[in-house]
Amino acid sequence: MYLSRPWIVAILVFIAACANVIESAADALPKSGDEHARTEDAVWLIEDHWLHAEVTGDTAFLWEFLLANYRSVDADGSIHDRDRIVAGAARYLRTRDYRRICVRL
Repeated sequence: MYLSRPWIVAILVFIAACANVIESAADALPKSGDEHARTEDAVWLIEDHWLHAEVTGDTAFLWEFLLANYRSVDADGSIHDRDRIVAGAARYLRTRDYRRICVRL
């Protein structure tokens, strides 16, 4: 059986896209390790855990992780406190588009 060049290119693009999806999905899982160590790796582990909690709607982790007076400030100057972040995670859990975007990060 002979495949023309466009078919071969299409198959290779499809395989590359599938590999990218699998790699992105694996990156979305929280990494394991000691988050309490005083190392750069521990900071990255915590960052991964935080992102995973927001993407999956793990409001219990976010509530315990963020201090009661925690504030985030967006580039536009809007302020988000702990309550708003936890509520956003719960709301985004029901939004598949948000989860798909975060998996690509």
